[in-house]
Amino acid sequence: MDKITEIMANPIVSLLLAISTIAGLVLSVILYFKSKKERKLLYSIENKNLINNENHITDNVRILYNEKDVNNLTISKISIWNAGKETVNKADVAIIDPIKLCLPDDCALLDAKIIKSNEPANNVSVEVSKNVVV
Repeated sequence: MDKITEIMANPIVSLLLAISTIAGLVLSVILYFKSKKERKLLYSIENKNLINNENHITDNVRILYNEKDVNNLTISKISIWNAGKETVNKADVAIIDPIKLCLPDDCALLDAKIIKSNEPANNVSVEVSKNVVV
């Protein structure tokens, strides 16, 4: 027992024990956050304005979509992904209030489609209704 007391009285051993205790605490916090499972939906929007009514090249050129004049046209690419470590299941999205994109009333949604899906088995689809994409 005297040998243990002698070792513990050594300041170098006390310092090493303190450092290893702090390192163990820091490591346990880091490993907790790394192993924490969560669903984290993120999105990004990339807009490209193709036609702007302020930039009239000439009055003799008309651009139409379904027989209607288009004065301002912007293509928006919206990416949605799960940045979490847990899978987002169908049950995680409310049936009554699904994920949707709503445009202001002063905008007209011309078309919407899925450009890329990483997992075809997810069967992701879009439906357009007025200025809402579901």
